[in-house]
Amino acid sequence: MMLLYQLLMTACCAAMAALAVTNFVFIRRDARRAKQLALPKPAPMVSICIPARNEEHNIAACLGSLARQNYPHFEILVLNDQSEDQTGAVARKVAAQYPHVAIRVIDGEPLPIMWIGKSWACDQMSRAATGEYLLFTDADTVWAPHALERLVKLAIDSRADLLSAPPRLDAVTIWERLSVPMLTVAGATMLSLPLVAHPAMKDYAVASGACLLFRREAYDRIGGHAGVRAQIVEDLELARRAKRCKLKLHLTDGSRLVRCRMYRSGREVWEGFTKNFSKCFGALLTPLVLAATLAIFVGPILSLLFGPALGWGWWEGTLLPLAQIVTIMSLRAAAELKLKTFSWSGYLLTPFAALFVVAIGLRSWSRTLLRQPTPWRNRHYEMWHRDPVRLRHRQ
Repeated sequence: MMLLYQLLMTACCAAMAALAVTNFVFIRRDARRAKQLALPKPAPMVSICIPARNEEHNIAACLGSLARQNYPHFEILVLNDQSEDQTGAVARKVAAQYPHVAIRVIDGEPLPIMWIGKSWACDQMSRAATGEYLLFTDADTVWAPHALERLVKLAIDSRADLLSAPPRLDAVTIWERLSVPMLTVAGATMLSLPLVAHPAMKDYAVASGACLLFRREAYDRIGGHAGVRAQIVEDLELARRAKRCKLKLHLTDGSRLVRCRMYRSGREVWEGFTKNFSKCFGALLTPLVLAATLAIFVGPILSLLFGPALGWGWWEGTLLPLAQIVTIMSLRAAAELKLKTFSWSGYLLTPFAALFVVAIGLRSWSRTLLRQPTPWRNRHYEMWHRDPVRLRHRQ
């Protein structure tokens, strides 16, 4: 029985390696096309939409990098979402430094009941935007000067109604290095980019809220952010709605175009991933995902350490677990080296990172089961109701 289990786990590792190779080929093809293509003349108008709540430390770098895009025809909208700091003032100061760029800083309206804050901010910007394309991004991102041009060219060439390019994720503190790179590894080895683009796979949809490039017509067709107003993981739901409406979804690598530092402290890491985890996988699938995480990232080490002492044979106690460890660690190193996010501390702590992710997942799952509010950005959301989300503001 143990030999059968180890053979199954080895097959899983081999499948992860095959997915990683397939995704690498897919990404390389996208990168070559984006470089070789030419923009149509005139280039389509793009409205860049940045929701910002309590982002005074991030908004200057984000807005400045977007104002310096070498794309010929774009506008930038910043929605100051009832911030409790100087986000609006900082955004206006940066906007004044780029008088040649159409930048509008909008003071957001109070958050109504039945809405999640980010979707409400994006909805307000979408109603003010004038572009043929809408690019939704986050205030904690920084963009390369050629990023917008490459994304638009790839969206036109692939005929994408929604193009998403997950950013390079920076990790500084130990808590970031424990958790954030696991997203990179999961994306590279457990997600098939060709299947995301395949129209027949209606429920196989993934997108990153840090980079959502919509054709305006497609955005309106799926109901925009108003259609996902009660979803706390709105990017994933937007992607699902797009595919269910038979629209073209294209997911590609954005690591050379945009970078993002998602969280800056242990508390932000814990709350941010707890907010998202069970909502991404659902209450039924979450335990299976957690069990798979333990089996893949922790199980082989335990087998190698304790298998021989428990009387397991050479294959199930040594050789197969060692092959699993080499495969998983090689995939992690390759993914992070490609994205230039490799750090020895995070790499060597991979088993502890998996345990940390499992702890986050369990807390997220229990929050749903116990009907506890989900806190984010000084707002509390009660996410268990089937009817419109009920909102409570932290005083």
